[in-house]
Amino acid sequence: VIVGSVQEGSNAFRAGFARGDVIAEVNGIAIDTTQRLSDAAADAPRRWDMVVVRNGRPMQLAFRG
Repeated sequence: VIVGSVQEGSNAFRAGFARGDVIAEVNGIAIDTTQRLSDAAADAPRRWDMVVVRNGRPMQLAFRG
């Protein structure tokens, strides 16, 4: 799932997301559709461990929910 935009000051901005990032994994779940991302977000975990691909390079993001 590709991040289309990130508003300055938003939770996504504070978490380190940038426009064009590809969300590849959330808490061990491979994200290949927006529905899968929505399902993973619906669980509302206390901690988010994500793999985000930026400029072809995977990076790990972790933050509390």
